[in-house]
Amino acid sequence: MLLDHGQIRRRLRQRAPMLLLDTVAEYTPPGALVATKAVTGGEDCYRDVAEGAGIGAFAYPQVLLLESFGQAVSLLWSLAGLGPAEEIPLMVGVRGLRYAQPALPGDVLEHHVRLVHRSGAVNEFAGETRVGGRTVVSVASMLVVSRPPSALLPDPAPAPAPASAPTPAPAPAPVSASASASASASASSSVSVVVPVPAGVPDPA
Repeated sequence: MLLDHGQIRRRLRQRAPMLLLDTVAEYTPPGALVATKAVTGGEDCYRDVAEGAGIGAFAYPQVLLLESFGQAVSLLWSLAGLGPAEEIPLMVGVRGLRYAQPALPGDVLEHHVRLVHRSGAVNEFAGETRVGGRTVVSVASMLVVSRPPSALLPDPAPAPAPASAPTPAPAPAPVSASASASASASASSSVSVVVPVPAGVPDPA
């Protein structure tokens, strides 16, 4: 065994439940690698399988087979130094993808990955995934480029400005005795009452 699971974690950014490799069994510099993934009945993808379902319901999802294969490609990219260590390898294209027999709980996936071409920052890989000598998926071509994390992650949103304290409404002016008398004298006329509106509340007028 070339890399154990702890060493793989130091090279890949994925974490459970999406870290889908256990070991690297073989590495032939600069362009070939065999990585393994044990499929168990406790996988997160089986969480919603109905009680009493047959073994066919436990076929390992094809999208996870491809993801696990892609992580093996990422490890080969890392071990062979095919790009800057601080960058993230990205799959940008796949061709000749063929699924054969399903993988089931108890199977150990063996991803046989090889580098077939390199042109500048673009790397082309191919390979197959085997279980006990039978092929479960084959990939004729997988194109990979790398990008710095800053080019992939959006800039953090600016923190919202602290809310300003509402301006207190002005206190009503005291009413003098002469004003009271004047108001009493004009009691029969219409009176418009102006109520101070607190700041932030729209004026209904």
